[in-house]
Parts: sequence; structure tokens; C-alpha cells
Amino acid sequence: MGVPVNGRETRLALIQETTFNTVPGAPVGELIYLRSEGVKGSTSRVNDPTMAGNLRGQFATVRSERNVGGNISVTPNAQSLCALLRNLIGVPTQRKPAQNPSAGTRITGTSITGVQLLGTNILCPSGATGLLTWTFVGTTLAWTPPTGSAGAAVNVSAGGYFTLAGGAANQELYVYVTAGATPGSNTTDNAINVYTAFEYRFTVGADLPVGMILERDRGTKVASGSRYHRRRGCRFNSAAFNCGASGIAEASFTATGADFDDSATVLDASLDDFGHSGFSNLEGTVVINRAAALGTYQQFTANWNNNLDTSARTIGGGGILGALEAGLVDVSGSLQALFDSAQLLTWAAADTPVAIQHQFRKGTGAGTAGNEYLCIDIPRALLSEDTESIEGPQGTTLTAQWSAYRLPGVEIDASIIVRTPRATV
Repeated sequence: MGVPVNGRETRLALIQETTFNTVPGAPVGELIYLRSEGVKGSTSRVNDPTMAGNLRGQFATVRSERNVGGNISVTPNAQSLCALLRNLIGVPTQRKPAQNPSAGTRITGTSITGVQLLGTNILCPSGATGLLTWTFVGTTLAWTPPTGSAGAAVNVSAGGYFTLAGGAANQELYVYVTAGATPGSNTTDNAINVYTAFEYRFTVGADLPVGMILERDRGTKVASGSRYHRRRGCRFNSAAFNCGASGIAEASFTATGADFDDSATVLDASLDDFGHSGFSNLEGTVVINRAAALGTYQQFTANWNNNLDTSARTIGGGGILGALEAGLVDVSGSLQALFDSAQLLTWAAADTPVAIQHQFRKGTGAGTAGNEYLCIDIPRALLSEDTESIEGPQGTTLTAQWSAYRLPGVEIDASIIVRTPRATV
């Protein structure tokens, strides 16, 4: 009897395609850290229903369409998760993290009330001497980057997202301002730290990357001709994130692909390996309307659905998908809370938009080694009305379903943010 392959002996490589369902000329693979990987290839067989001579038996089945699909389960992290998010959401924008560590707040990262730091231009100088100046008369903010000079002041009285220029090119600071929450007098935060780390913001764009190859190395127990199992022309149709009050968080990515085969030759023998430092649920915080919501929420879930079109099989195509185009994106989820307040019900009944975040943070969350950060950011969502049930004499909980939406004329700005030491995604 042969010795079966152990899951621990396998490894998963993700290789970006430049042409759909085609191995690139110089494949570059990245090692994906995972819990389980069930993206399977299969060929359907269909019956030939021809009858003859009062015989009940059927003729041999014939080949039909080829299918690729299944789930990849991972622990959320700030390293190999980036490659999965790139294919789920799109190529990210890159910034440098910025905050004032001494401000001591998880959310704002600045000592100026009502102002949240969102990072700087990736070319902004690093250092701990950035200066953010609030002028009450005129309601303006001005930014002086480390080792640089001040840029033009910007009126932020309307609230929202703003870009503050430094005194030279490529030194911008990005902030979010809550209207009416800013100080009633002039003040300065003179300890803005621009970190030598990287912040990636994955937001919805015109389309997903062309496709990816998922190559499984089955290990040396498998005959050489079948050692490497490739799923080509893959895109992520959806992903689900489940974050609780204890234990380890989980994310599951559902892939759909065009074709599959086995090979004796690996596509990339020296995979890029960015390591793994998974987030514990104890490192998580729910943030509602840009304030940490402590002591109430028990579970947060988020579901990202790309609504891929799986109908692109054509005559002469060998039963293989010729394309996997993305449809409308759907971002939704749930919040489970102790029923110690009717606030969720009130928001739902009044159709009140709610900003929701789930943040994971190691250390300072600045993005340097040991201080990684992951945030599911939903700037605007509506809650569904769903009242509580009484399960017994113990405490009662309330679960609210949320759905993200976009404003007229602009793309949805739901995003996932990762701060990490890795310099490329």
C-alpha cells in the first residue's frame, strides 16, 4: 500500500497571468500560507440517450465541460494575504503609514480631534517630526512633512477626505475630517511619524487582474509527471471574513477557473516568501462611525462578491471558459452584538448610514515588523431591520445585517487596508 500525501507536505503558489488562461513567459510565484485548499478541477461526463433494440443499457458517457472551483481558507495576515486581496479586489494604491504614537488612540492617530490620518504619499520622507497645523479661523489644516517645509493650508470645514500637500512634490498627507469635531482654537500636532513601511489600500477599480494560476506542489510521493497540479485562468468570485471575540480569525476565498492540468515541471522553483504572522481575534476591534466600539460586539462578518460571469463557453472552445468577467460588486455582512442598546435597531429603522470598520492591529499598527495592521473599511452601509429573539434566561444578542453602497456618480469606496513591511504586492 502506498503512503498517502499529507496536506502539510503540499504548498500553494500563486502566479499572476498576463493573458487569461495562459502560463506567462517568465512565471513569478508567491507562496500562499493556508489552512486548507480545495480548488478542484473536474471534467463533466454526460449520457448519450440514444436507444436501440429494446436494450435498457446506455452507451458510454462522453466528455462535457471542464470546471475549476473551490475554496482557499486562510488566517488573515499582513503578508501573503496581499496576493489574495489583489485578485479579489484589484491592484492596490500604495502609501506610507502615518500616525502619532503618543496620541494613544487606535482610530485617529493624531492629537487634533476630528482628524484621522490615512497615510502619506509613498515618496514622502520618513521620520518622527511631521507637523500638522490646525487654524480655527478659516478651519484649515496644513502639513509639514519630516525634514520638509509646509504646504498650502486647506479648508476642511465641510468634512470628508482631504489631501494636504507638503512643500515639495510627492509629500502629500491624506486625512479624514469629521465636520464639527475639530478644535475650537488653534492647535498643532508636532509628532506625526511617517513610517518606513507600506500601506496598501485595496479598492474597487474598473476590473480585476487578468487572472492567476494556482499551482499545487503535491510533494515527492506523487509520480513526477503529476507532481505539480495547475489551475489556470482563475479569479476569485467571492470571499468571506469571520472575526469573533476569541480564537483565530478566518478568511475563505472562493476561486473559479478556466482549465487545469498536471506537470512534471514547476513554474517557479524559488517562490517569493513574505512570511506569515496571523491575527488573533484578540487583536481585533470593531469601529463604528470612526470610534472604537468596545464592550458590545461579539462577531463581525464581511462578504465580498464579484458576481463573475461563468457563461463564457463557446462552440469549439473544448468546454473551457473563455473569460471570467466581473459583474457588480456586492459587499455585505453582519454585526452580532450584546442587546444592551437599541442603537442598531434605531439606525436600521431610520435608514441611517453607518461607517463600519473591523481592525486587526499588532503593536502600534504602523506596518513595521511586529506592528502589522489589517482593516476592513466600510465607509457607508445601511442596516437591515431584524429584531432580537429570546433564547432562554441568559443574555440576549442582536444581529444586524449590513450592506455597503456607493454614492451617485462615484465608485464604491469599501476597501481593505494592509500595513506591512513588504515593499511590493
